Amino acid sequence: MASEFRRVKLAHVAMAAGVSVGTASDALNGREGRVSEDTRRRVVAAARRLNYRPDQAARQLQSGTTSLIGMVVQQRSGAELPWPYFPRLQAAFTIELLKYNIVACPMGVSDLLDLDGLPFNLILFINFGRADEQLPDGIRQHYHVLDLDFTSDSGLGHSVREQVGSMIETALEEQAVRSGSTPAFLSARGEFAPQEYLHAIYRNWCERTGRTPVELWVGDESEGADIERLVEVGSKALFTFAIDPSWLEAQLQRREVTLDDFDITCFGALPNDRQVRSRFHVLKPDGDRIGQRLATAVRRALRGQQESRLQLSWTLDGDQWPPEGS
Repeated sequence: MASEFRRVKLAHVAMAAGVSVGTASDALNGREGRVSEDTRRRVVAAARRLNYRPDQAARQLQSGTTSLIGMVVQQRSGAELPWPYFPRLQAAFTIELLKYNIVACPMGVSDLLDLDGLPFNLILFINFGRADEQLPDGIRQHYHVLDLDFTSDSGLGHSVREQVGSMIETALEEQAVRSGSTPAFLSARGEFAPQEYLHAIYRNWCERTGRTPVELWVGDESEGADIERLVEVGSKALFTFAIDPSWLEAQLQRREVTLDDFDITCFGALPNDRQVRSRFHVLKPDGDRIGQRLATAVRRALRGQQESRLQLSWTLDGDQWPPEGS
């Protein structure tokens, strides 16, 4: 991952002149009354010394009342996540911000590093990957950053982790009641933060309720060794994370087991086939509601108000879950 800026940006000029990015922008754009003459000369000298050339798009944004947000989504190379329902969240987030003349630009870290001089008012960093995949320090030094980092124990990331854990436990409780057995937990093996975290939630739930955990992993779509163990232990409930339901159905059919024999809750991968979908309980985030609430958190951050919690919502088989009042 690149960790250095490739060309001179406004933030570099500000740092060289010893002022904020906003002050540097005011000085270079001739906004009278906002900066002293000494500060203006210092900023202009730094810009000339660094051969700074402002981007035309930046000038257009600076001349209006539009705020610009960098929506930076971090994930492992080749990872299928963010989950397939993430675009719904992103669309709701973007549309809600546009009502307030705030433009959100989705991108990766490399895209952010490549951009020249765009005056981002805020960087929203979304990380559902590994703890070592973080926003470069150079970005944090020059921009206001709002973190939604699943790997972090602070801020919005901490609240997300807590709510996801509570959701998993509630789903497992309901499955145990419906099936009359301990749900097994199946996920794809990989170095991805949610898998390890969700398995830990599952183990803690089993310990708290006096159950024996049945943890299953699959390494790729050709491997089904742990499916054999699922059949052997005789569990009638299965909670899956990031597993292709069509692949799971094929694995069970090879062992002369059908989906109708199991109470299966699918989280993190959506079944494409309608017939397969009808035999799964599909649990997923409510992208519309979460996107709107995330937009509210961004608006508050732009006003300098620190947001420590993002309220999540879920749907089960297309309906709000848990139901209101439950």
